[in-house]
Amino acid sequence: MAPHWQETSLQTQAGPMPARLYGVRPGKGAVPLILHLHGGAFTGGTLDCGAYIAALLAEAGAVVVSADYPLACEHPFPFALTAAFGALSALYSRRAEFAGRNAPLYVAGEESGGNLAAGLAMMARDQQAPPLAGQILISPMLDPSLATASLRAAEAGTCGCKWADG
Repeated sequence: MAPHWQETSLQTQAGPMPARLYGVRPGKGAVPLILHLHGGAFTGGTLDCGAYIAALLAEAGAVVVSADYPLACEHPFPFALTAAFGALSALYSRRAEFAGRNAPLYVAGEESGGNLAAGLAMMARDQQAPPLAGQILISPMLDPSLATASLRAAEAGTCGCKWADG
């Protein structure tokens, strides 16, 4: 499957955040709108790294905006989370344009992007805005002590990344 996307951006307080738009806004009605965040251990990763997951979500019927959030070390925590929250808020205000007027809004991410998506869901809950329909977390990095049994037992494996195998 070759992902089809177009470039876009989301305006945040930190400036415009580059993004890719996957899927098509329906002529009538609305489809789910997803803010997607790629993996990369917070210090790496690109929109290309998240392209497969973003395309799968779009193929399932959603409109997906995959955001190229700022990476550490250049932007220490909580910069990426704050910038991603700005992107989420901007996406919510533009949901009619992307996916239809009453499009339900989701956050999604894999690995470190899953961690950011979970953080965004908690921020949206605590600030009571924007309203989220749910979160889609794929192998999220949620254990700050990296102390799960599966991670302790993991080896670098074929991808060369202990965290991915854990």
